[in-house]
Amino acid sequence: MRRRMLLHWPCASVSRATCSHTGIGRGVSPRDKDTFANVHAALPENSVWYPSRCAATSTCDNGRSVKTQGGRYGSALQAASLEGHEKVAQLLIDKNADVNAQGGYYGNALQAASLGGHEKIVQLLIDNNADVNAQGGEYGSALQAASKGGHEKIVQLLIDNNADVNAQGGEYGSALQAASAEGHKKIVQLLIENNADVDAKGGRYGSALQAASEEGHEKMVQLLIENNADVNAQGGRYGSALQAASAGGHEKMVQLLTDKNADDYIRNTGDSGVGPRRRSAGQAGTP
Repeated sequence: MRRRMLLHWPCASVSRATCSHTGIGRGVSPRDKDTFANVHAALPENSVWYPSRCAATSTCDNGRSVKTQGGRYGSALQAASLEGHEKVAQLLIDKNADVNAQGGYYGNALQAASLGGHEKIVQLLIDNNADVNAQGGEYGSALQAASKGGHEKIVQLLIDNNADVNAQGGEYGSALQAASAEGHKKIVQLLIENNADVDAKGGRYGSALQAASEEGHEKMVQLLIENNADVNAQGGRYGSALQAASAGGHEKMVQLLTDKNADDYIRNTGDSGVGPRRRSAGQAGTP
């Protein structure tokens, strides 16, 4: 059903007569190459679907069409990169698509491919001068996106091409916090080995340690502590790793943090603006 519906969408960009004449209004199969090509050829240049006309009919105008921006994905190249369509990505690049075009939910094609785990497309984009440290999008950078997705080979590839392991921005603030929140131990280890700052602040959780603590990743917490993460670092919505672990009900993690001298009374400095909090993780007392 989904494939049939896909070919109805461009009808909004062409006349009813054209839609009927090309067969698209009848819900033809996308396997019907002649009809598919006719539909794309009929698309006006101001249609949001026009960039895909290049892939279907090879009628790009000196690269102008493939550079059209807008929509959820920002560009045709970003859409192809996210979904893993290597041949389409290559075709768009051959037609002079801008590999560093900014916009859309994922910021750029490299970040989209990195999140999707498409190693060959990541390599293709890098080979065509994609900026590995481009900022923007939901995850701030390609490295943070790959770290969130758990794509170790892509993380290594980006680092090998001089990605900044301490780049700030995006939902998680840093690649290390993203990997810590999602429980990707090998990626956390890889980032630390490449000098990631274990105490970097910012992002959704405030720090990598707080992210791992809130999400209940005990081995991750242990790894971060072994690499000198500050157990009393402040910030984030819970104020500290101990409060985050306590709020999540992670008993073993609370024990681990208190064994490492985590203070159960730390002023919350997160975005909530809440003042001092006490959790039931350590000894009771009066603030």
